[in-house]
Amino acid sequence: MRAPRRASGRRVFDDDAVAELTVITLAKQAGFTLGEVRQLVNDFPISRWKELAERKLREIEETSASLQRMTVLLQRLLQCNCFDLDACGRALREHGCVEGDRTES
Repeated sequence: MRAPRRASGRRVFDDDAVAELTVITLAKQAGFTLGEVRQLVNDFPISRWKELAERKLREIEETSASLQRMTVLLQRLLQCNCFDLDACGRALREHGCVEGDRTES
């Protein structure tokens, strides 16, 4: 951003600066990183904006799915009544609670 002009020691933003700050605020609230915000501001064509938004949406959907899986696992763990680690490990394997567990017995 351009440095705003000053009046009586205070920064005064013109309409263009306020519009740019609005876009920056929206991008931050949408989860864009500082580098991504910089790309949006410096290279704003709508095709670029949409490309970055689509990529960010996929990233958020993947994170959301991961958080949902973690939530389910934690809820299951809170219901655990295993008396020791071996019993817990066997129960987890038996119920298929651990993804990617290919350990042979």
